[in-house]
Amino acid sequence: MLRLSPIIGLREELAFRSQSIEGPPYLLTKPSYNGRDQEINSFTIIGHERSGLLIVAETDDLLTQEIYHYDFGKKKLEIIYKHPEKIQLVGCSVNEERTLIAFTIKRRVPNNYAMEDLYESFIGELHVKGGCYPMGVRTNVGQRVKFLWSDVDNPNTLPKKSMAYFLYFFEEIINLYQVTYKSRPDGGVKITVLPTLKSVLGKPFTWCEWDAKRGYLYVIMPRPSKQGANKSTQEFMLRCFSFPDKKPSIFEKEEKDVTLVFETCLFIRLHNSKMDPLYLNSFNLNSYLTPVTQFMKIVHMRQNALCLCHQHKYKPDSKFVDVSIYMLHSKLKLDLQVPIPWEQNSQLEIPRILFETIGDMLLIFIPGFFLQLVDCGQDHGPCPGIVISDQDHLPVLPGYKLGVSPVATNFDVLPLTDVTHGPDLKGHTFLECRTGVVYEISFDLENFWKIFELDEPELHIETLHLAIIHIQDVDLVKSLMMYLFHNSPQNAAPGIFTEYITGSSYFELTQRLRVMTESRMERVIPITGIEMYNEYVNSFKGTKELKISPINNYSILPGGGAKSPIREKDDERRLSFPGSNSQRNSALPPLSPTPSPGVRRFFKDLLGLEDINRGMRTSSKTEKDFLEESRKWAIEVLQAQLLAQFPKEKATCAFIATEYPKIQQLQVENLFRYIENSSENRNEIDSFRLWENFASSLQELRLPHPATFTGQFIRLGYKCLPRGYLFQVESSS
Repeated sequence: MLRLSPIIGLREELAFRSQSIEGPPYLLTKPSYNGRDQEINSFTIIGHERSGLLIVAETDDLLTQEIYHYDFGKKKLEIIYKHPEKIQLVGCSVNEERTLIAFTIKRRVPNNYAMEDLYESFIGELHVKGGCYPMGVRTNVGQRVKFLWSDVDNPNTLPKKSMAYFLYFFEEIINLYQVTYKSRPDGGVKITVLPTLKSVLGKPFTWCEWDAKRGYLYVIMPRPSKQGANKSTQEFMLRCFSFPDKKPSIFEKEEKDVTLVFETCLFIRLHNSKMDPLYLNSFNLNSYLTPVTQFMKIVHMRQNALCLCHQHKYKPDSKFVDVSIYMLHSKLKLDLQVPIPWEQNSQLEIPRILFETIGDMLLIFIPGFFLQLVDCGQDHGPCPGIVISDQDHLPVLPGYKLGVSPVATNFDVLPLTDVTHGPDLKGHTFLECRTGVVYEISFDLENFWKIFELDEPELHIETLHLAIIHIQDVDLVKSLMMYLFHNSPQNAAPGIFTEYITGSSYFELTQRLRVMTESRMERVIPITGIEMYNEYVNSFKGTKELKISPINNYSILPGGGAKSPIREKDDERRLSFPGSNSQRNSALPPLSPTPSPGVRRFFKDLLGLEDINRGMRTSSKTEKDFLEESRKWAIEVLQAQLLAQFPKEKATCAFIATEYPKIQQLQVENLFRYIENSSENRNEIDSFRLWENFASSLQELRLPHPATFTGQFIRLGYKCLPRGYLFQVESSS
């Protein structure tokens, strides 16, 4: 299902590049830099900027004097700063022009009869005569400084050439500071005004995450309690900040330093164990053995879909780890359970679950042990996705066995690719911290067929939906259907035919519409036969309970603009066709002409209409006349439904109403050919079951059979069925 492709081993790469370090001459003072013997385990990642820029430190017993940055794209290691003495660094950041540096150090200091940790942050100039200035705050809890870079989509945002902005995290407070500088004649900059406080963004905050690619800061903070409210209720505010550099409008006296993109109230079940609120991508490449208690991660998906993922604290003696997914764009919360993939043993730590996105789906992943794809993108409402815990069908990282869990953590080092149309299949990476290897996640298309070896009809339908709607590979879909019909015909349930016709018809229609209109009218056409989640459903999938609940009080602020993650409830407007689980709310106008009783029933079921004239007389028209008249009537009905929702799109409504029935019939003919072309060495019983399930799907969708279907079906039935049952089948056909 998934392929994990190693991109680079950072430990070995940094050791190799350290033999030919580049940088300013005043820092390259060691004669042993060129050709030196470098220990592989002596580098720690202390910062991670956009576009694959890693900030690393060469450590000796956790202490260092030198800071480097490694350009992932150029494969170049460059020294940028040297401290006068050895220090323990816990975080570092540089500005976009790479003229300023900010870092946090950790010291062990005596306090009465014990030792305690003391943190302090500094701002420095990257110049031979550069100074280094303390922020002036010493704390016993973690600190971090993070420079703001300009928006990747808008180069006119922060920072300006004469000043830089940075975030300062300390003692559950997040402050936005500005530092002013001027250029030096010989290059570099000189700080002219020490950091000035501009805004207080979080006080106090419980958790935060910095999105280096998009320049967003996500903060969770306790919601101010109302008078008389129950203080035990864990009610929090999730806020998203951006940092535009805009000129003041006629309504504003000052420039805007920060914009609140959106906020929402969430009920979050936090635990007594402390959650690291400064998760800003710092990793020790030697090992990463800090026990996981609870963990949160923001996952961006295509078209601004956004999920907050929460791995809860493990309950002793439980066989599962609880996970909560807040699908902000759908206003739904999903609670599920991830099975622990080994026997209970107090010496084994609980793995950190990797939350990522691929193919416009949310990936919940423990390499080698568990995989779940939650189908919660923007194209349709959330619905069940693929769940695999069979280790024979999961990718395994080298060197791991049962009882030893890999430590995979999100690690974006590839360029940002925001796909508007088409599948989001590339550029998703993670770091395995024990080995220091960066992997890229992709679909293993060559081995997709292995899923159909499993006797799980729902899994087959979800895999087919993934291939049609999310991967959008026509050749892959054809090969999957041919493999299923030829090698595992007993697993071809009626739902697989229904899903193929529904999904392929939707996909083909979208390809034709995108050259005509940008109104996204296809979003009212059925997209899948899989039942979608809703606010009141408790579903079960295997032994993993799924619970759905609404997210209320979602606020999109005027400053947020189009990037706010919110989706219209288009699924409530989808046309209700047999075989789909969509709903429609539009009323239908009176329709004419009225067809014969049999054809009227056919289209009544297709389009959800009520009988108009139950006392209609029997017509003397031929079958061909009825079919043509019914086809025109169906187009008229479908066009009326579309116009009720899109009254200004008359031409497009007429196009959809005319083409969609043709596209459906084209998919029926494709299925018919796949079954015929895969019949070699297939026994007659399996062939009859295939045709029977095919017929059942067409009956559910109220679609006509291909021209030669009935004859083949009856001939197979004559060979395979008892005569009495055959007459019943023939009569119903």
